[in-house]
Amino acid sequence: MKGFSRITALALALALAGLTFVAPVLAAKPAPASKINLNSATVEQLTALPGVGEKLAGRIVEYRQKAGGFKSAAELMNVRP
Repeated sequence: MKGFSRITALALALALAGLTFVAPVLAAKPAPASKINLNSATVEQLTALPGVGEKLAGRIVEYRQKAGGFKSAAELMNVRP
């Protein structure tokens, strides 16, 4: 019985440790409340998207200006990460 309680305690500790590291990341940038139009969004609006920082948002806007806008969301893959 003693071994079982150690395993349970270890599993609980690992689960809590995972929540400690994941929760701040998830809370740092909530998902936008509405859809964002890639052809008209500002850098500020793009940075509200998860995983999009200021530099990437700037590259998205720059690509959009040079290419004359996005024809599809798949074209976003042409922007250097």
